[in-house]
Amino acid sequence: MALVDFPVSVKPDWGFADSAAANIQRVKFGDGYELRSKAGLNSLAKKWNPTWTNLTKSQADAIYQFILPRLQFEAFLWEHPTELVKYKVVCESVTKSHTEYDNFSISLSLVQDFNP
Repeated sequence: MALVDFPVSVKPDWGFADSAAANIQRVKFGDGYELRSKAGLNSLAKKWNPTWTNLTKSQADAIYQFILPRLQFEAFLWEHPTELVKYKVVCESVTKSHTEYDNFSISLSLVQDFNP
């Protein structure tokens, strides 16, 4: 199945952070020595939490309706707004807020996906 691009051209708000989580196997010995090794080929996954504010209802609905059927299930391509690199990601959570009349915000929690 071909990957779908994230369909929104509006860039997320400034201030979101890039983070990474390492999957490391550890064995601790009684003398304080610790043996560490990477768990698998892709032991370092990147994570992002982009937020869009001041969206119209149609912009917020476009993001929300794209994410809902894929939530924690199907990967898609997301372009990092400053690196301009497309990452294969899975959305772990989505929050849609109605902040005031015809003003919405969307927050996503994205995790890099390595599945074929």
